[in-house]
Amino acid sequence: MRYLSFLILSIVFFSCSKKESTAPKEGINRVADHYSGGKLSWEQTVDGVKTTGTDDNSSFDVVYKDKKAIITVNTTASVANKSYQFPLVSPETSSNGYIFQLVENTDIVQGNSVLRVTITTSKSAQIDFNKTDKSSGKTIKEVYTLTGIPQND
Repeated sequence: MRYLSFLILSIVFFSCSKKESTAPKEGINRVADHYSGGKLSWEQTVDGVKTTGTDDNSSFDVVYKDKKAIITVNTTASVANKSYQFPLVSPETSSNGYIFQLVENTDIVQGNSVLRVTITTSKSAQIDFNKTDKSSGKTIKEVYTLTGIPQND
């Protein structure tokens, strides 16, 4: 009898346990994804010496948390800034897409970078990164653009 009671309780417990949802993401959570398919075009200037290039195999990951996009750029390009957080500047309730932007303006750092996620009939994202940093004693300017489509949809 004990065995039967244990078996019934086990079945009830496991059938009521929460399963991982495979339902599609909704609203702002749709920005979180792994994006690839575009190429990274970049430019870096260190004390007036400019280097440029492209990376055809780059990608980026976006995590949405606390009204910020946490972005990690996966590239072999020799750019220093590959991970950062952009705060959300567009309405969280938008149905067409979202804009995240980071503006820095001090004596040693100037930057204006943005992540745009467009969601219409399909989803795509573009990062425009633009930062000048004088904190090391050198003037280092980095500019790059990277586009991608989600790979987990």
